[in-house]
Amino acid sequence: MIISYKNFSLLKLRNALCALIAPLFILPAPALAEINSQSESGFSVFHIADVAAEPDEIWGRLLLPNSWWSGDHSFSGDADNFYLEPKVDGCFCELLKTEKVGKISDAGAVEHMRIIHIDRGRSLRMLGALGPLQSEAVNGTFTIAIKPNGDGTSKLSFLYVVGGYMRFETLKIAPSIDRVIGEQFGNLVKLIGPVLKTDDIDSTDTDKSEALVIDKDIIELSTDDEEDGETETGDQETDEEDNKSDTDEVRRER
Repeated sequence: MIISYKNFSLLKLRNALCALIAPLFILPAPALAEINSQSESGFSVFHIADVAAEPDEIWGRLLLPNSWWSGDHSFSGDADNFYLEPKVDGCFCELLKTEKVGKISDAGAVEHMRIIHIDRGRSLRMLGALGPLQSEAVNGTFTIAIKPNGDGTSKLSFLYVVGGYMRFETLKIAPSIDRVIGEQFGNLVKLIGPVLKTDDIDSTDTDKSEALVIDKDIIELSTDDEEDGETETGDQETDEEDNKSDTDEVRRER
């Protein structure tokens, strides 16, 4: 993940420290997780990380929630009962089963979310109130986005936006929902395979104004390109001024 810093001296200091400790720590690439907005009427939580796979592979894993959504956060207590229908109006659902006289039979089902937007290998958006929110007059929009990095790895993100009337205090329920979403996100990242690199920057120190922008469901990270462009433009202007000064000096000598 490329992160921009305004404080250049701090960046140089961190790079120096990184050079000293790099051989000691080889860890998964830093991921960003945060409650990025919150009010009395709702909140949103966001998780992003680099994973060691191309979008098609990630997509295939994503469509099997029974392999990464924890049974601890289910009505049945069994992750094998989760399934996802990959189409618009498709259900992210859970089967409820009962056992009588040693025989297991269907007892019902739970709709956790329903697909409202699907773009294979790029984004999946679902609508639904998860867990304890299901009994409240709220709705949630869950957007999963994938973007290739161009080197065999990709960026994967979860964004869950909740709004409406609820009997919970958002200050209390938002961290709980964030932990649950973060756990499922971590399960999927682990299943796919995190990108391994030196853990040289703590993502919690990222300048939030520059770090992340969601554009058409695809994650775009601001980079140093604009700053480099500005630097190059400045250098060109300086060169032009120098050339002009040299020309004026030659004319005066003549």
